[in-house]
Amino acid sequence: MSERSADGRPLDADEAKALQGIERDLRDEDPEFPQRLGDRPGVFHPPVRQTGTPLSVRLVLVVLGAALGFAGLLYLVLPQNLIIPVVLVTLFVLLPAACLVWARRSGEL
Repeated sequence: MSERSADGRPLDADEAKALQGIERDLRDEDPEFPQRLGDRPGVFHPPVRQTGTPLSVRLVLVVLGAALGFAGLLYLVLPQNLIIPVVLVTLFVLLPAACLVWARRSGEL
């Protein structure tokens, strides 16, 4: 149990008492919880460490190629004064929308 709150200030007596009660109840209900969580401070719960999947080299190269192709296309086709607005719309509208669609189709959203 930590003697400080999340923002770094020391806990007052009521907060410390409430935290001890929660800890006691949790230990009574699930005595194996500290072993599953990892009793060492700063060690995250294993599923938190294992979130996400490793990226394949092929996927990284495809995304890098698409970004370079997009930049080259913008440079060759658009006038200089339109490049920045197109990049901003792409970064702040099209890319997030594509990520949401991809997450929805893959069942993560």
